[in-house]
Amino acid sequence: MAMLFLILLLCAAVALIALLLVPAEAIKQLYKGRPRLSGLTLNMRSDSGGEPDTAAPGKGISAQQPLASPESKAEELAVKLKAAREDIRKLQEDAALAKNSESAALAELSKFKLGTEKDASDQENRKKEIRELADKLLEKGREYEKEFSLNLSLNKELGGYKEKCERLESENRQQGEKLALLEGHVKAYKEELKKQAQLISELTKKNDEAQWVSKKEYEALQARLVKGKEDEKGIDEEGRPA
Repeated sequence: MAMLFLILLLCAAVALIALLLVPAEAIKQLYKGRPRLSGLTLNMRSDSGGEPDTAAPGKGISAQQPLASPESKAEELAVKLKAAREDIRKLQEDAALAKNSESAALAELSKFKLGTEKDASDQENRKKEIRELADKLLEKGREYEKEFSLNLSLNKELGGYKEKCERLESENRQQGEKLALLEGHVKAYKEELKKQAQLISELTKKNDEAQWVSKKEYEALQARLVKGKEDEKGIDEEGRPA
């Protein structure tokens, strides 16, 4: 619309400028060169044809119109030219205002486009940041899930180790109790062997003094001594750690 208005204004301005190019003096000379007519008589016939009757002067209707002088015509044209110049000036002002309005509208449109492009760019950057954050959160979630699974496996394995340790401690306590019991038996057997050895020593001494001991008594003492040694050996092997 603004461009169409400018075109119309330019066309009107060209027409007015063409009219202004004719000098006022030339117009005055044009009117001075024409013959002065004081009036015009028209004779109309009264018949049905309505043709003017030139053959009978004085008959019919006579209309006499006075013509303006060239000076008055020139003054009238000068006034019209002045008004035309004023119209051209107003048209030029309107054209300038329209051009300024169009320039302002184009500038505002360009500014709006830049703002829209900037908003679109900012929105795209925000979407990109959101996607990157979502990817990071997803990766962290996978890492936490992996660590959680590993912790569960380690806790389960640790529970197995604790259970095994408790079982071994229980077995060690039982072995310790057995060992203490065996040590008591060994001590008792050693005491018994000590007594048997002392008895044998006494019997040997008596035998040396008496120079005779019955075969039956000697074999019984010998059997007891052998049995004591075997028991002592068996206790040592049983109490020895595996």
